[in-house]
Amino acid sequence: MKSPTPLLLLVALFAVSLLGTALADPPEQPQVSFTEGTAGTWNADWAGVAGRSYFPQGSTDLVGWEWFPLIEFSDGPKGVGVDVEGSAKYFFRLQYTDEPTTDPELEDFAHDGIGSLIKVLMGLDPFEPLAWEDTDSDGIHDAIERFWFSNSLAGTEGGDDDANGNGIRDVFEIQAGNDPTWDLTGDSDSRSNYTYDVMGRLTGADGVAYVFDIEGNLESSN
Repeated sequence: MKSPTPLLLLVALFAVSLLGTALADPPEQPQVSFTEGTAGTWNADWAGVAGRSYFPQGSTDLVGWEWFPLIEFSDGPKGVGVDVEGSAKYFFRLQYTDEPTTDPELEDFAHDGIGSLIKVLMGLDPFEPLAWEDTDSDGIHDAIERFWFSNSLAGTEGGDDDANGNGIRDVFEIQAGNDPTWDLTGDSDSRSNYTYDVMGRLTGADGVAYVFDIEGNLESSN
C-alpha cells in the first residue's frame, strides 16, 4: 500500500469556480473525493448537478493550469483519472457553468464560433473568446487548422478538403467537434453528430447530403 502522501499533495488545493452561471442562486456544488488508483494515479470523483457543465483542470505549480481533454455534464456520478506519477505536487480544480445547453461539447460558451471541446483539446479556455482569424478564408479558424494540420493554410477556398477521406468535409467535421484527420464513420460508438444504420454504416451528418450505392454504402457527399 502506498504512502498517503500523494493524496495530501493531490488535495493540497481544491478550488471550485462558477463561470457564466444563468441562475441567480445556483445549487451548491458537492466536493470532489479522491481515491487511489494504480501506477501513480488517483481518481477524482464528484456528484454532478442537473444542467451543469464541468471542466476539470490540473496544475503542478498553481500557475499554469491544464484542461483535461473532456467535459462532464449534468447530474449523476462524475469523475476523471489523474496521473500524478513523477509530480512532487499536483493540484486539481473543477471549473463549471450553469449556462443552459443540450450539448456542452459543441456549445460555444465564449461566443466566438468555436465549440468548447475543441477549445479544451487545444488547451484554450472555453470561456475566453478567441479573435477570429481565417487566413485562407475556408471557414476554419487558423488556430484550429494549426492544431489539427500544423498550419493555418490547410484546406481550400470554401473548406472543401477531406483530410481523412471519409466523404465528410473538414469544416463539417470540425463543426461537429470531431477530429478531421481521423475517420470516425466506421465507429458507431464514437461521440459525433453522425447517424448510422443497423449495420454501422454512416447514413447522415449535420449539414451534409449523401449519395449511396445500391447496397447502401456511402459513395460521395455534397
